[in-house]
Amino acid sequence: MPSHHHGSELSRRRFLAGSAACAGALAGPSLIGARQAAAATQYSLTVVNDSNEGWDFFLFQEYVGVAAAGLKPLAWLAKYVAEQNIGHFSWDLGYSFVWAPTGPLVVGGTFTAGERVAADPFSLAQNQIRLGMDTQSGWPKFLHGSATTNPQQGSLYIRQLASVPADTISIGIGQSGSPVFAVQAQPSTTTQFTPQNGRYVVAASASTGLGDVLAPDEIVERAAVPFDGTFAMQAVFNQNHTWTVTD
Repeated sequence: MPSHHHGSELSRRRFLAGSAACAGALAGPSLIGARQAAAATQYSLTVVNDSNEGWDFFLFQEYVGVAAAGLKPLAWLAKYVAEQNIGHFSWDLGYSFVWAPTGPLVVGGTFTAGERVAADPFSLAQNQIRLGMDTQSGWPKFLHGSATTNPQQGSLYIRQLASVPADTISIGIGQSGSPVFAVQAQPSTTTQFTPQNGRYVVAASASTGLGDVLAPDEIVERAAVPFDGTFAMQAVFNQNHTWTVTD
């Protein structure tokens, strides 16, 4: 099993106590026209485990371009598939802002969202948000408002207010309801994320679960899954632990 790093246990307990209340903040994305259709479009990947062992199969996304310092990909979708069996993944392009009480964000840790708020990278009204600390409850809270003076369409922005403690919380973006990328939150900082639509990778592991913080260079059993003009793909995990990806 991964060696999960939980940070300050006292801080984690305090934040998790309020997570149930915060998690209800996810609202349906207000998208129109082509963006609404794109968000509703369902993508799917069928994973065929043709090996003689059961594996944890998971999807993550590659970040291309200039990323925020310390940004880490997460096991975005994950499920166990027994030997000679089939598993299915499906998702849409609906994005969200997320935070989690991770303590220091380290590889092998887990990002479990304490709150999710719908986001739209192509709407200047929905591509930025603020994160602060609720003075009454003592846990983080997303606040609607400007995050940067010059937001660009195609990116998502989170402004971490001065009240946010260092090395205690992590922030990120999610897709189809699950966190995709995360970075350590720092007070008085604005972090920019650029969604990487189409940069999907499937991988196999002896023990990887939803939200695990990944080091992609250390993942051997992996394969890119390019959705080039299609919405359904198949990936076969062969007996020699290689992949065969087809549409």
